[in-house]
Amino acid sequence: MGRVDVRAAAIGACVAIAATCAVYATQPLWAPDPGVASAPSAGPTTRQPTAPAPGAPGTTSPGAGAASTGPDGVGLSDDVRAKVLAAVRGPVVLDPGSLERRTVQRAALVVASSPTIALDADTGTWVRLVLPADVRLENVRLSPDGTRLLRTYPRLESIPLAGGSPTRIELDAGLPAGPDTDCLVQDAAWSRDGARIAATFGCLTFGSRRELAEAHTHVLREASLTDGRARTVERVDGYPSESYPSYSPDDAHVVTGFSSSDQAYAVRTVATDGTAPFTWDDTHVVYGDPWRDARTVLVWDEAVAPTEPGAHALLDVVTGTKTPLAVAGLANLLGYVGGRLTVRGPLTAGCDVDACFVDPASGAIDPWLDLPGGDEGAPVVLAAWGLIRSATG
Repeated sequence: MGRVDVRAAAIGACVAIAATCAVYATQPLWAPDPGVASAPSAGPTTRQPTAPAPGAPGTTSPGAGAASTGPDGVGLSDDVRAKVLAAVRGPVVLDPGSLERRTVQRAALVVASSPTIALDADTGTWVRLVLPADVRLENVRLSPDGTRLLRTYPRLESIPLAGGSPTRIELDAGLPAGPDTDCLVQDAAWSRDGARIAATFGCLTFGSRRELAEAHTHVLREASLTDGRARTVERVDGYPSESYPSYSPDDAHVVTGFSSSDQAYAVRTVATDGTAPFTWDDTHVVYGDPWRDARTVLVWDEAVAPTEPGAHALLDVVTGTKTPLAVAGLANLLGYVGGRLTVRGPLTAGCDVDACFVDPASGAIDPWLDLPGGDEGAPVVLAAWGLIRSATG
């Protein structure tokens, strides 16, 4: 997805999802002696969160089997590793219509072409993927081991990629509660080790006139899928915006979309212990995996025209610095795959196939996915981060 052609559609979709994906708090607020997390003096920090102490007790019900198997589940045979490495290095030329149609137990890549295709992580072959019922790829996240999908609609749950019963994830026990408070789950993310889930919630507290909210609260919750514990990473005045959450490659930070009464689009990062928050106004996280490395996240700048230099920028989540990119015309980005930034074609100038690699420093473009039997362009690419890392080293 990208900035120029999908922004209005993405906003509309996000509003529609937020209006229907209601998760109403039914239990008292879990907040044992909250403290104010300190923020660095430099950088764009504009709002201070209130976060419970890390490890404070909470409850969740991820259920048996909900966890991705983490590092132990991303092993690849030598033959498959070579095929996955070739796929993420490219170029790949495929006719999706000629591929075998079936399910897979785990996938290294899932591409929303027409039809949807996947790279089977057990055989190294591309297949026409049979998805579980009612799954839309633009609304799900693939687990690091490629075995499960995470979604927030119609509820927060994980689904086996090969099909089967979904597992509901309960994170609303620690949300603001009361007869005049409604909380909606906005979106969710897998941790890179597959052992945790983070979800953003927007909570509205109404006064006597129900049509007018008196308070907006942005809540980032996290659940362990190994021991069932849950906690609030941060709770701050504001509301989630359309950018979905994402863990850094070392699982030390989370980036989310953020908005407030005076700022419709912002990006917020916070350490997973609830400290070191930064907020960058007028920014939006790129789609797919936005992390260049463990401390740097790629965004687009709402204040700069998309065809101008500086329309995209790199955010340093440790120092709080923002570095505009000199390359102009970056759009329709699909995120980082195997350490390289990908872009949807042929909507992007210079990319005549379905997806390409682009160098954000120079603007140089190399072909990646060429799917002549499908529709033009690959609007969504899901990458199993752990499997890709296992292949690329």
